[in-house]
Amino acid sequence: MRGPARAWLLAGGWLTTGCPAPTEPTASEPAASPTTRPTASPVPGKNGKIPGIKGGKAPGLKGGKAQGDAGTPRADRRPDRATPDAPGPTIHVREGMVYVTGSWLVFGPRTPPPVADFQPAPQPDGPPPTEGGAADHAAGGAARALGGPPGQTEARELAGVPDLPVPWEFHGGNGIDHADVWVDAFWLDRDEVTRAHYARFLADSGYRPPHVSEDWADDGWNWREGTPPAGTEQHPVVLVSWYDAREYCAWAGKRLPTEAEWQLAALGPWGQSRDYPWGDTYDPTRLNHGQMAPPNFDDSDGFLTTAPVGSFEAGHSPYGARDMFGNAWEYTADLRVDTWSLMQATPAATQAHPQGLRQVRAVEPGLYVAVRGGSYFFDLRPNPGGERHRFLPEIRRKTSGFRCASDQAPTAPPGDPP
Repeated sequence: MRGPARAWLLAGGWLTTGCPAPTEPTASEPAASPTTRPTASPVPGKNGKIPGIKGGKAPGLKGGKAQGDAGTPRADRRPDRATPDAPGPTIHVREGMVYVTGSWLVFGPRTPPPVADFQPAPQPDGPPPTEGGAADHAAGGAARALGGPPGQTEARELAGVPDLPVPWEFHGGNGIDHADVWVDAFWLDRDEVTRAHYARFLADSGYRPPHVSEDWADDGWNWREGTPPAGTEQHPVVLVSWYDAREYCAWAGKRLPTEAEWQLAALGPWGQSRDYPWGDTYDPTRLNHGQMAPPNFDDSDGFLTTAPVGSFEAGHSPYGARDMFGNAWEYTADLRVDTWSLMQATPAATQAHPQGLRQVRAVEPGLYVAVRGGSYFFDLRPNPGGERHRFLPEIRRKTSGFRCASDQAPTAPPGDPP
């Protein structure tokens, strides 16, 4: 199914046609793991703190901070994969959304091993690609045959930057230790919200169009009234803030996914989690990406900036979601915090997960929101875990988009989408 995510659909009950409805776990307790049954989970008390835990903080932490050197990635943050070769989840697609079964995951800073012997892309003759107008949204590929644009530019030489770029490492939120977290079943847009769907939202609601009062945004990014730049209707909507994304999801009868939900949908469940949505080996043909070396734009994947959603079918996640890595950074519903004392959670212990948590949220107010997945400007080869980032919620970037989630199965209203 190749159509764009129908993010304008209102959430509703189960359809009576199509694939059979998967069985969802109850709302009161997580589904049992293959060898255990869950215990009852008390509800959080005031300020979302966990009853029965000193200070209301998550187990294994002191003062709400991770034990050890906060901000320094540790090898033990990458979970052991108990059954990495076990069959993956069944993919269910309905009305542009995919079903994500309730599962455990290891939540927190990701430090998967970097790509061995990482080197910049080969350097073909000629200048590197530069961004310049709406034409950049169309298919590129000038450097595709040679593996990418130059890994070094005159600007790098003048700045004295080493030839080998330094892999991106993000330390915001790395002060929080990882934990086993249960995520209830939910539905997620298979694709990022497109500009065509966002235009329907604008026409229906009268909401402000994507626009930034800066010169660069007038060069193929700003909308004219309610119309996106020509030829980009099926690209992910960008130049939207976190608040804009929330308004759209509410209009569509949905919501932004929590960060734990986004991670589960992108990388799979505990014991089978991946470094990338498609597996553990980097493959530049499976996502719309950038490069480490300036100017960071890379058309070797066929697109210098954004690509139409679903252009990289082979890069889908274990649950069938597309473009979870690359194309556009994706907002989640959570803040980016550095201590468990600022997060809400309830215990969900089982024999296999004795310190398990559920209903994990980092709710507003706060300074930064959690974004995931990287973008067309971002290189995921040297550090897959670098796709976990934080943005100011009010800023509108040309790299930031989103997709919506729902607790209910989607139903289609009368009529066809655009």
